[in-house]
Amino acid sequence: MYADLGYHSAQYAMDWPRERRGVRVERLVIPEPATRQAVLDAYAAALSATPRLRLLLLTHMNNRTGLVLPVRQIVAMARARGVDVIVDAAHSWGQLDFTIADLDADFGVFSLHKWMGAPLGSGFLYIRRDRLADIDPAYADQSHPADDIRSRVHSGTRDVAPVLAVDAALPRRCSPPLSTSTTSRRRCGDSPRQVPAGGAHERGRALTGNGLPAVPIWGR
Repeated sequence: MYADLGYHSAQYAMDWPRERRGVRVERLVIPEPATRQAVLDAYAAALSATPRLRLLLLTHMNNRTGLVLPVRQIVAMARARGVDVIVDAAHSWGQLDFTIADLDADFGVFSLHKWMGAPLGSGFLYIRRDRLADIDPAYADQSHPADDIRSRVHSGTRDVAPVLAVDAALPRRCSPPLSTSTTSRRRCGDSPRQVPAGGAHERGRALTGNGLPAVPIWGR
């Protein structure tokens, strides 16, 4: 299931299993006016109406309207019904002040080129460590161990320049006046080169940048 305001390419990816595996894909319409309670009620009704639902895509911050979903509350509702949630935080990362732990989701995707100022093609995938085994290695990848998150993002030979430039982009984006809150400074404080090339770990959760040095992210 995904919402009508979800990012277009994310919607395409969610539609893909319907063609390949014959799964039923639901589309939720965000109500207008999109008040916090109206949005929560819409998701509660949709989850109740689809008891066989297994996967929900949430767009944290919409790229067209700027709507910010109450992700943590929706994740809790979905988890109570056995529904996995993928959070698309591509536009919120760099616009809103939050940590991955604040979302409380098992899966998430983040962009570094949209609002963090890093070059095109830079970003990272988040999978909660205890859920890694539930995700198959990408294209039967054998270049990394099965318990390494990098095996879930097989990209072949790629241009490393965008990722190497993240080291310069983060201090620029995280300097006042663009980011002055304690959380933002803490999140942006360390350089990516201080993180092991094998990926960063956020208290048992693994982060990666397509097999390249990961950006440090703090959470509970």
